[in-house]
Amino acid sequence: MSYYWREQAKKITTPHQRHQLIMLRERLYGPYARATAHWRVLPNFLIIGAKRCGTTHLFNTLRHHPQIKLSRYKETAYFAKDEMYEKGELFYRSHFPLNLFVSPDTMVGEATPGYLAHPKAAIRIKQDLPNAKLIVMLRDPTERFISSYYYGQQKYKNRGKQWPSVAEYLENTKDWSQLSGIREGMYATNLAQYVYFKERGQLLVIKSEDYFNSREYMLEKICDFLDIESFSSFPELENKNQSVKKNKTEDEHARMILDEYFRTPNVELEHEWGVAW
Repeated sequence: MSYYWREQAKKITTPHQRHQLIMLRERLYGPYARATAHWRVLPNFLIIGAKRCGTTHLFNTLRHHPQIKLSRYKETAYFAKDEMYEKGELFYRSHFPLNLFVSPDTMVGEATPGYLAHPKAAIRIKQDLPNAKLIVMLRDPTERFISSYYYGQQKYKNRGKQWPSVAEYLENTKDWSQLSGIREGMYATNLAQYVYFKERGQLLVIKSEDYFNSREYMLEKICDFLDIESFSSFPELENKNQSVKKNKTEDEHARMILDEYFRTPNVELEHEWGVAW
């Protein structure tokens, strides 16, 4: 069965196809996983964000580590969606391995980048997984916003929607604070929700630029944080979630606008968390 899913995954070229494959697998495997949930473990580490910062690449890389076991698929969204959270702990357990396959030195994790900016996720994680270790990947918020915009454009390109340029989109929006792409880039505000984990040494913040430029070093840092052995060798995986940019000139105009908007929040992030661009 695992071989089948690996072969199917190779054929995926769009987020929609990925979603369809996950849904098919859930229909086939989900009932068994839920029936055996009592004998499954809860995660002891989470990748909580941010969106469009490389979490998919990190998730797929960590899957190759012998001391790590991950949820069946990325983004369970358990702590972010009320309808998921209300299903309870056994439902959440159904996403993870059986106790039988987990040794004392195994780290079990999941990745839902929407947790970082979600108003309820931090409280729920603290309540249900107070000893979990959390990993946060951050990217220049301007670049993250533009990438997110194009990713959405790519995702819905077959639904007949007309998309303005990034700059036009911003200029036609009266209240930027209501944009999810802006809220997700307010890193200091979002991280403040997780100060409990920071104070207990259970929160690691890394820059996605560092991860992709110095992957061996950053993976060693992550393994050290998770208290597991370093990768003896790590896979060279393609970054499949890259968005396709359309107009570089228009993007530069949007960057100027966004850089100015994020200037003060970025200063706050550097002061409080030591992360700067």
